[in-house]
Amino acid sequence: MYNRKSIFFVALVVLTIAGVSGFAYYVSLTPTSTASFAKTEKQKALVSAFPAVPVYPRAAIENSYVKSEGNKVGYEANWITRDKVFQVMNWYLESLVSDGWSLTTAPQEPRSVKVTDEYAVFEKENLTLILDIAREGRVETEIHMEFPLK
Repeated sequence: MYNRKSIFFVALVVLTIAGVSGFAYYVSLTPTSTASFAKTEKQKALVSAFPAVPVYPRAAIENSYVKSEGNKVGYEANWITRDKVFQVMNWYLESLVSDGWSLTTAPQEPRSVKVTDEYAVFEKENLTLILDIAREGRVETEIHMEFPLK
C-alpha cells in the first residue's frame, strides 16, 4: 500500500516541523536584549560638553540632551526663532562651512521662501551634525541639532 519513499517523506516532514517548532519555542524562551539609552535633559540651556557649533543669532534655546548607550555618547538641542526656515538654513549653510564643517547632505530647497522643513547633514573631524529646521503648524521656526551616538 505505502511504499518506503512515501513513508520516509512523511517522516521527514513530521521531523522537520517538530524541529522548527522546538527551535521556535526555545527562541521564545530566550530573553531578548533591548537597547537602553541614558538621557539627561537640560531646559533653557546647553548640556555640558555639547559640541561647539555656531548658533543662529536670533534663536533662543529651548532644551538640550546628552544621551549615552554603553560607551557611545550623542547630543541633541532645540532652539526657536521667528525667522523663516530658508533664512535660518542659509545662515547655517554659510556659518557652518565657514567654521570648517563639510556639507555631506544638502537641503532640498534652501532658497525657497515657501519651504516649511529643511534638513542637512554636516561633518567635521569625527563629528556628524544633523540639522533639521522646521516650521510646521507653529508660529516659530524650530532648529533641531543632533550629534548621533558615537
